[in-house]
This record gives sequence, structure tokens and C-alpha cells, in this order.
Amino acid sequence: MSFKSSKIQDRVISSKNDQTIICLKQILQNEWKHHNRMQNKKNGYEL
Repeated sequence: MSFKSSKIQDRVISSKNDQTIICLKQILQNEWKHHNRMQNKKNGYEL
């Protein structure tokens, strides 16, 4: 019984980690887009 419950817990933890990773990726992408936009403005390009 404890073996099964620990497996379920592992799965819950890993899915939470996946969600966190996805969130971090989205944040990074947004930061990167913002950074590129700022760079382009500096270089005289408007996106």
C-alpha cells in the first residue's frame, strides 16, 4: 500500500514540477520578447 501511495505522490510532484517548468519557460519567453523589443527600439526598429 505505501509503495502505491508513494508512486502517486511522485507523480503529483512531477506534474507540479512540469507546471512550474512550463510557467518558468513562459516567463522567460516573455522576458526575452520584451528584451528583444527594447533592443529593437534602441536600434530604431519598431515591432
